[in-house]
Amino acid sequence: NCPFSNVGCTTRATVNEINKHLEIESFQHQTFLMGEIVQLRTENNNLKHSLESTNQSLHEELQLVKGINKDLLKIVEKLQKQLTENE
Repeated sequence: NCPFSNVGCTTRATVNEINKHLEIESFQHQTFLMGEIVQLRTENNNLKHSLESTNQSLHEELQLVKGINKDLLKIVEKLQKQLTENE
């Protein structure tokens, strides 16, 4: 198999033929590599956007939890005060 088979080349050649194939098809191999680079960049950008979105959601949820914790602390303090007053 051609060393560029993992990026799209389907040529099968013997060891003796592969060097000639690599010389003749260098432009095609570069085209395969460019296609792979474009695909990887697109995937990378999509992953970045997904990560940013997840990060934003987590930040919003964290703020909500912090607010709930503050409210709960106020309730606990109020209950402790009531218990102290009732003793």
